[in-house]
Amino acid sequence: MKNFRILTVITIILVFASCEDFLDLRPEGTVPTTGTDYTKVENVFLPISASYAKLRSYGAHVFPYIGAFEIASDNADKGSAPEDNPTMKELDDLDY
Repeated sequence: MKNFRILTVITIILVFASCEDFLDLRPEGTVPTTGTDYTKVENVFLPISASYAKLRSYGAHVFPYIGAFEIASDNADKGSAPEDNPTMKELDDLDY
C-alpha cells in the first residue's frame, strides 16, 4: 500500500510538471512580447532582408524570367561571351 501511494504521488507530480508548456499559452488577441521590436526603424526591414536572403540561397533570381520571356522575344540580348550560360543563347536563337 505504501508503494502505491508513493507511485501515485510521483505520477501526479510528473503529470503536473509536464503540463507547464501546455498551460503557458498567450491569450488570443495579444501581441507577443518576445521577438523583434518593430518600433525601432532599423528592425523594420529585417523580415524583408531575411526573405531575400532565403531566395538567394535557393538560387532564385530574375535571370530565368529574363531568359524565358525577354531574351526569347528579342526585347533583350543575352550579351556576354558565348560560354556564359549557353542555354540563353539557344533561347535567343529560338533553337531549343
